[in-house]
Amino acid sequence: MVILPAIDIKDGTCVRLFRGDYSTAEKVADNFLDTAKSFEAAGAEWIHMVDLDGAKEGRPVNTKIYTDVAEKTNLKVEVGGGIRNIETIDEYLKMGISRVILGSAALKNPQLVKDAVERFGSEKIVVGIDAKNGLVATEGWLETSNVNYIDLANKMISYGVKYFIFTDISKDGTLSGVNAEQLKALYDGTHGECKIIASGGVHTIKDIRICKDMGLYGTICGKSIYTGSLDLKKAIELASMKSFLTCFYVLDHCFSINSEDDLGGILGQMAPDMLVDGMPIDMADLEDWEDVCPDYPSSADEFIKRIDEFLIKIGLNFEKTRDLIKTPEILSYVKTAEAKADVTCKKHDY
Repeated sequence: MVILPAIDIKDGTCVRLFRGDYSTAEKVADNFLDTAKSFEAAGAEWIHMVDLDGAKEGRPVNTKIYTDVAEKTNLKVEVGGGIRNIETIDEYLKMGISRVILGSAALKNPQLVKDAVERFGSEKIVVGIDAKNGLVATEGWLETSNVNYIDLANKMISYGVKYFIFTDISKDGTLSGVNAEQLKALYDGTHGECKIIASGGVHTIKDIRICKDMGLYGTICGKSIYTGSLDLKKAIELASMKSFLTCFYVLDHCFSINSEDDLGGILGQMAPDMLVDGMPIDMADLEDWEDVCPDYPSSADEFIKRIDEFLIKIGLNFEKTRDLIKTPEILSYVKTAEAKADVTCKKHDY
């Protein structure tokens, strides 16, 4: 799962709102670039940025701030707020922004979403669905529609949208925990046809674990980082950890069956200082796994496929093991490996 630390900009300043109310804007950092660099130092690969002025005015206002982050860090930047036409999307992408968020436009101008996906590809477009009591809100959360958030998501999926950010506005900026019920309803209601990013209410590492266990693609963290209730580095480690440990336990099981392969050798290459059940694991050694498994796979078959890709990526071609991981026995073992990984994570407070 991907962790996206957040910076919201209002009047050129890093702020957080309480339940989307602009009058509650609170300054949370002195310098946007220093803040972004601190996120990068903690291990973040993505940053979520919102132009609050742009969302309210219906046009980009703080563009240079976002392009500066894209130019002066190695972070992948996703930006939303005030993006209402194809020209703005094109300009942002040409300036180095990795992904553009379409919020109000998804409801008010769905043709724009369809055109954007067709022109720029589904990897470059994310639809932000912000809801109050399950109904979609627009224009910087100042207007509420009568459209159900799951219905809008499915409509967007039919247009080729792959990524969604879901925000329960009543949770945003409250540190009261994610709305697991609505997130689960969205996950189930879209039938695994999209990648969901949770937003709003994240408070502690428990919320990261909830989103991870739900199978979500990502989680946005804002106020929790600034108040210190969430350790960003630890959140990133947890997001990466469970799927890697599941991979480890599956491979360990394979090696226990096929003793001709060198378990010690492969573990040495995967993470030289790994203790696994005893932790800690040096996360710098897990980059190859993250490349092939950035989010938690939606099925055992998908998980096995990614383990196969991982073995190839790290240059280990144990044919018997690669054949073995595709068998029904190992497919059925994935659930056991997941349970073991979960126990290990919780044992070490991940």
